[in-house]
Amino acid sequence: MGEGAVTTAVLTERIVGWLDPDVLFFVGVAGSLKDDITVGDVVVATKVYGIHGGKQTPEGFMVRPEAWRSSHRLEQVARHSVRGRRT
Repeated sequence: MGEGAVTTAVLTERIVGWLDPDVLFFVGVAGSLKDDITVGDVVVATKVYGIHGGKQTPEGFMVRPEAWRSSHRLEQVARHSVRGRRT
């Protein structure tokens, strides 16, 4: 987590305590290797990697990233919401 992560975490914790939401979405900013994704596009991940996992060993830090798949329902809702909107 980069710049602003601590402030974001504190504010998120306060808002969750105040509003008691059923669902939270993490929305971030990222680059793209594809030319068809432009500024302002919404991208829904099908697989998310937790890159900070691992284990400290005498040889150094051994990265052990975790991965989570998006639910089938989330993927279907995202695909349905953009049908016919691509230019």
